[in-house]
Amino acid sequence: MFYNVQEQEEFEFIHTSESEWDRADAAERGYNAADSEWILSGRDVWHKNPYFTGTPSGRHPEDDSDLRDEENQALLAELDDIPF
Repeated sequence: MFYNVQEQEEFEFIHTSESEWDRADAAERGYNAADSEWILSGRDVWHKNPYFTGTPSGRHPEDDSDLRDEENQALLAELDDIPF
């Protein structure tokens, strides 16, 4: 039992995490940018835009795996030309 109202309020208060604030910020930015599939938050974190209305690409903005595959293929082609 609490005898101090402030102690009781502090005990019952639910602290919001930074990630919850971040998601809320991204959702608010996404509401104003329905043409963007991904939203970059103020903490430099990418979030899917829940208000996106276009055709989804399914790719994360920082996903460069296909670029690396092309580079790897070019390197392998160069290796094939080297006589052993």
